[in-house]
Amino acid sequence: MITERVGIRFASLAIALGLFAAPVMAAPIEIAQIKHDGDVDFEKEILPVLRKKCLACHNATEAESDLVLETPQSILKGGGEGPSVVAGKSMESLLLKVSSHASEPVMPPEDNDVGAKPMTPEELALLKLWIDQGAKGSVSGESAAVQWQSLPPGVNPTYAVAVSPDGQYIAAGRANQIFIYHLPSKREIVRLTDPELLKSGVYDRPGVAHLDLVQSLAFSPDSTTLASSGYRTVKLWQRPDSVRVADVAGIADALSVAVDAKGAWAAYGQKNGEIKLVDLATNKVAKTLKHSGAITGVAFSIDGAKLVSGSQDKTFQVWNVADGKQLGIALEAPAEVNAVAFVGPAETAQIATGLADNKILIWDLPPDAKPEEAIAPVREIPGHTGPIHALAAFPNDPNQLASGSQDGTARIWTVSTGAQAKSLNHAGPVLGVAVRGDGQRLVSVSDNNSIKLWDVAKGTQMAEVKGDYRDDLRVEGLTRAAALAKRMVDVAKKDLDEGEKRKKAEEDNAKKAEEAVVKAAEEKKKKEEAAVKPVADKTEADKVLAEKTTALAKAEEAQKKATEAHAKAEEELKAATTDRDGKEGDAKAAADKIVEAKTKTRDELAAAKKTADDEFNKINTEFKAAEAKVKQTEAPAKKAEDELTAATRAHDAAVRSVERSKESIKTATDAIPGFQKIVEQAEKDQTAANEVLEQAKKMIPEHQLPVRAVAFSPDGAIFATVGDDQVVHTWDSESGAAVEVREGQGAVQTLIAFAGNGDMLSYGANNTLVRWAAQPEWGLVRTIGGMDSDAFVDRVTALDFSNDGKLLATGGGEPSRSGELKIWNVADGKLVREIVDAHSDTVFSVQFSPDDQSLASSAADRFMKIHQVADGKFVRSFEGHTHHVLGVAWSADGLMLATGGADMVIKVWDFRTGDQSRTIQGFTKEITSVEFVADTTTLVASCGDKNVHMKRADNGGNVRALTGGADYMYSACSTADGKLIVAGGYDSNVRVWQDTGTSFMIFAPPAPPADEQTASTAADGK
Repeated sequence: MITERVGIRFASLAIALGLFAAPVMAAPIEIAQIKHDGDVDFEKEILPVLRKKCLACHNATEAESDLVLETPQSILKGGGEGPSVVAGKSMESLLLKVSSHASEPVMPPEDNDVGAKPMTPEELALLKLWIDQGAKGSVSGESAAVQWQSLPPGVNPTYAVAVSPDGQYIAAGRANQIFIYHLPSKREIVRLTDPELLKSGVYDRPGVAHLDLVQSLAFSPDSTTLASSGYRTVKLWQRPDSVRVADVAGIADALSVAVDAKGAWAAYGQKNGEIKLVDLATNKVAKTLKHSGAITGVAFSIDGAKLVSGSQDKTFQVWNVADGKQLGIALEAPAEVNAVAFVGPAETAQIATGLADNKILIWDLPPDAKPEEAIAPVREIPGHTGPIHALAAFPNDPNQLASGSQDGTARIWTVSTGAQAKSLNHAGPVLGVAVRGDGQRLVSVSDNNSIKLWDVAKGTQMAEVKGDYRDDLRVEGLTRAAALAKRMVDVAKKDLDEGEKRKKAEEDNAKKAEEAVVKAAEEKKKKEEAAVKPVADKTEADKVLAEKTTALAKAEEAQKKATEAHAKAEEELKAATTDRDGKEGDAKAAADKIVEAKTKTRDELAAAKKTADDEFNKINTEFKAAEAKVKQTEAPAKKAEDELTAATRAHDAAVRSVERSKESIKTATDAIPGFQKIVEQAEKDQTAANEVLEQAKKMIPEHQLPVRAVAFSPDGAIFATVGDDQVVHTWDSESGAAVEVREGQGAVQTLIAFAGNGDMLSYGANNTLVRWAAQPEWGLVRTIGGMDSDAFVDRVTALDFSNDGKLLATGGGEPSRSGELKIWNVADGKLVREIVDAHSDTVFSVQFSPDDQSLASSAADRFMKIHQVADGKFVRSFEGHTHHVLGVAWSADGLMLATGGADMVIKVWDFRTGDQSRTIQGFTKEITSVEFVADTTTLVASCGDKNVHMKRADNGGNVRALTGGADYMYSACSTADGKLIVAGGYDSNVRVWQDTGTSFMIFAPPAPPADEQTASTAADGK
């Protein structure tokens, strides 16, 4: 089952983006008490309940919040909020809490789109018991498969809109449908259909493009191909050009044409006097009628039973279409009959003839037998001053007749009185006129190359068109391209000028640096000279101090030794004296001698000690003097050394600055040729753009050639014209806006008519009659991926064609798991390159740079990133958003990028530097898409606040807010010229504004078929 979950197109992220107001908490549901024998069978008892109440949003395909409730295993695994069930603990299980409305968010949500009802007390009891029993079980049968079914009636969010580069078509994705609108004429063209979906049985009506919701749309640069994406699928649609239904043989030198009111027969009057009746069911000539002269006018009666032919032989005849027989006699007019028409009520029908003598004559139907005398017209309508070239009866009022003349006017007449009702000044010979079925619009065409659309009631001109609208579109596009080329020249010249300024600045810096080196060298030399004496003085003082220090140490050592020797002598003398005093006689005399000797030694050592002390004191005094001298020289020497060190450093720095300056000069100099080359190329591009523009301008008058015939479609929505430019043009009957062209007939075309089904019949001077398809169908030409394919892992949420139309970039990925970015070959649908690990979360927007060298992508991981297209190589990340980055866009010159995010800001970036230029704030909801308008710096952004905003990227200023939206806006884009802005949102309306802010058109969603409305009403009433 597939259902729509109300939210932004990134459905699985709706809650994360906070798009909806929190619902009022529902009252808890009581859990019943039940008796159950044995274990609860998950597949037979629990799964059916989940399928009715939960699986619409929590299946393997949808997996909202990454939660899948299809098997016990996936339930136990849980999703973004963790395990949904705790085996054996039902009251701790989130699944039971939200299902019983005991916790938020309650499930299923109120007002859900599939009509899922809350679980009953008995169902909750069964679920509780299953959890308490261990949440066991398995799924083995077919019941495990999620069955796809059609979307419920009324699910029509417009997640994506796109405008073709030629400004002709809007594509809008509503749910899984794609609507194509013709923008200039403000009408729906078609709803695209994938025939395989009808074969699958999921849908039983045409008009369904995808199985799931359409996520993104993109037109190819040539406007011929539309890419659409949905769940795991990308589809390419093409609208065939100039589809020929048939070539009708047997028509030669045709001068006039008419088709009956039912569109069943076409009559061609030929130069040889024959009238060929073509059966439009078979596209073959069924009858040939013979008139004596060249047939310049034919017309069917209102009921299609009769045909009148007018000839250059000055006669006209009436024919019975059924059998091809002539009715009555041929009537003779006073001049060549250039045009004919049936006028008046069907029961009293008359014939109008437009003559070469400037008159319109009204005749009764010819009598059956030739009378004795000539039959005169019942009324003559004078007024034209030139030959009558065309007549057209009013389908809604047989008493009115339109005429076109060589005199440059188209006129409207009241047949019954012959009075002129309106005169329409075409200002050129009118070769053809046509009146719309409701009689409110008239078209006149002229050999002065113009087509004019008139309001019949007012008699005023509504529009004048000339030539091929494609020429105008091409010139408009080339004019923008030329302006952009000039801007690129200005940018390149500015870069060159800045480069040259940088070079000069670096040269000036180098000169100053060299001067600084000289000055620093002089200063260094001065400091070296100034440091000589203080340093020498300190050196000498240090030397003396070192000598005195050494001498002091020696004196101190000598003093120490003398003191020790003297002390020892004292001890020996004392010992000898003590020893003597205890002896007598010779022993005492001997001891006296010893004492005497010791005394002498002591005195000598005392003298030596005094000498050592004196020497030590002397040297110590000299040491202190030397030490003081050193201290006196330290400060001047230190100052001199510091000044010299500083001067040396300054000199070295100046030298390094010179080296850096030389490198900077080289870098700046080397860059100049590159800038010059860019300027030269830009100037060449500008010259080429101007030349192409001038050539295109010259083609416009060349294609503005005489227009020879006009006809309205059966439904009156368009009119077609043909002429000397060999192209069938169709135009909107209200605005005169160009609709389409059909070409390939290869000759001047002189006649145009419509078959009953809207097909066009154009006749060429080369005797070809071509039947063109009224509305060629947009056909599905290729499908990339699919439900069972591994081409994509999940929804494809972003698309963009390269500017040469050869490549298609796709973005998507599994929410919160992967960001998928791939590039495909448009011609064969094959994968060109997968950029692995481009993002860590879903990619929401992709866009090729204007030169197709780079690919920008933005994602839920809060990054915008750039990769090279040629090899997928990562270039740069742009970080700054605090929430999902939902949109990215390049400026036309490729110098700026803009991003919009769920953080309710737009950020503008400098592509070349990677810097953030500015943040545009003031929004109250998420920015869901962003785009540069044409080649300007104006941004258009869709927003969840129901508005589309226009902002200036260059200064962040406000241009205007495009209001009128009734709900959340998801997507916005602009036409190539920037004159129209298109947007779609949750209310399903596709809104179009003029760039001034005025509403241009609202394409409302269609009402569902009656049976679906009934079903929807019944479902709502349950």
